[in-house]
Amino acid sequence: MEGKLSISPLRLNFKPALPFGAIRNSVDPDDLQRFINACRSVRGKSLHKLLQGDSFELLDLFPPECVQLHFTSIPYGSIVDYTGSGLEFGSEKTYQKFLDRLELFLAASFRLCKQGGCVVLNARGLSSGSGCGPVGSKTFRGRSKIAAKRGVGRQSNFAEGFRRKDFIDLPGDIGRLGSKVGFTWRGDDIWEKTRCLPESVKDRHARVHENLILLTKGPLYKFDRSRLRQLGSKMDQSVLRLPTSTANYGHPATFSPILAEHYIYAATDEGDVVLDAFGGVGSTALAALKHGRHSITMELSHDFFGKALDRLEYFASGFQGEVKVGKPLT
Repeated sequence: MEGKLSISPLRLNFKPALPFGAIRNSVDPDDLQRFINACRSVRGKSLHKLLQGDSFELLDLFPPECVQLHFTSIPYGSIVDYTGSGLEFGSEKTYQKFLDRLELFLAASFRLCKQGGCVVLNARGLSSGSGCGPVGSKTFRGRSKIAAKRGVGRQSNFAEGFRRKDFIDLPGDIGRLGSKVGFTWRGDDIWEKTRCLPESVKDRHARVHENLILLTKGPLYKFDRSRLRQLGSKMDQSVLRLPTSTANYGHPATFSPILAEHYIYAATDEGDVVLDAFGGVGSTALAALKHGRHSITMELSHDFFGKALDRLEYFASGFQGEVKVGKPLT
């Protein structure tokens, strides 16, 4: 499965044509089917669809088995409440209710994933009963606004069923629920964040890593470890020493496109479709764009949807075939 791809961070080997489909609110399932059909037939360019809305509703509108890789960072533990309703995914009041909805999300992802495809979810273990409530647009409980925007000290407000300060094994629960809905749970990788503010805890080691849980649709799937060796020493091993994003664009949990790029490069080929159901400011789509993969991005927040669209259009405008872009991925 060795692809003919440039691995230079500022070069690419596909034509720069970039049809963006940006849709707010109203979504036509027939249009989504046409987009998937176009992804299957087009050659020499990548197509990108951005959808603003609830990913639980949007996932049901796509045809089955249309995605090769689903890479996303799921919301959890009331880290942020975009709408203020307290009803969106990740703002559940109990951990069990969150897991119930997470299972529905994984089942929807399983339906969209191709046979031999992969799902990679970015998450981390949580601490129960921290007292940190939802992070809204104006109020940040228990932390400074700067720390909250950087995602520092993110802890869960899940308390029911746990002792105070109990560790909640969210990565393990994701794997177990993934197996329950039909995925093969292949384990997880560790993202050691080389540029981040450590937690301010005093009674344990400061956590500077997150987990990347790998779920596959079937025991045989597309993942070429040999490609990762081309990216650098130890890049094919389970501990990834990668920086956080240099800019958060106002988002509390922005990851660098380099993280998504790692899995896109190994688990997809040029022309495959990459999905991010919690797209934020478009980091996954940006990584897909770089390597000539098609992408689908879903985002609930109007503000972040607009930033994702602006960000992709900005970087796409610099692509000139084999010419250096001059705009580093951030």
